[in-house]
Amino acid sequence: MIIEAKKQIPEKKSEWLFVRKNSKGENIFRRETNQTAEHAANVLNDKEIAFVYSDSGSCFRIYNETENRHYQYYPTTGRWGVYNYQKRPSKHYHSRSIEDFLNRFFFKGSEMQTDNRARVTDPTTSKEAAKSVNEFSSQHYKIIVACLKKHGSLGKDGIWELVELDKQQVARRLHELQRAGLIELTGKEVLSASGRKEREWRAT
Repeated sequence: MIIEAKKQIPEKKSEWLFVRKNSKGENIFRRETNQTAEHAANVLNDKEIAFVYSDSGSCFRIYNETENRHYQYYPTTGRWGVYNYQKRPSKHYHSRSIEDFLNRFFFKGSEMQTDNRARVTDPTTSKEAAKSVNEFSSQHYKIIVACLKKHGSLGKDGIWELVELDKQQVARRLHELQRAGLIELTGKEVLSASGRKEREWRAT
């Protein structure tokens, strides 16, 4: 018996697109996020996450302060990987968007949410305290980078004299900002107020 089809079942199109075959003959696919680098940068800035964007590579280098880990992220495809001792990632994974990458992968290892350091089950007071820690820490970064942009190259003591932070906070933030690619050493040395030689820093 022949049954006439009254309505055709719509074909479901795959969101994965074939790109090429690799050297092993395996099919390589990719999925578009439909997001721009500007959108990803805005999201990272809103969440005060340190990053550097490479125009030549069309990718982000994103720094997770808690895990002391750098991630590579491609905004148009959602591909991401982890730097291994400053070496470029040898393996990549997929996310659907910058928001998806942050929620499911970036904060996963430290059991963090994208807006604070508290867990989902923490009481409101814990979340408010965690948010204050983030804001306090992020403000330190902004103060040091702004100081170097305004005054040029400075040593650690020179920065300490210009900002309202103690020496330990300045020293710790300098190395964190260096790992994030926001500041760098000039290769020169300057004399501190105590007459000791110290390395000179500048904003990138």
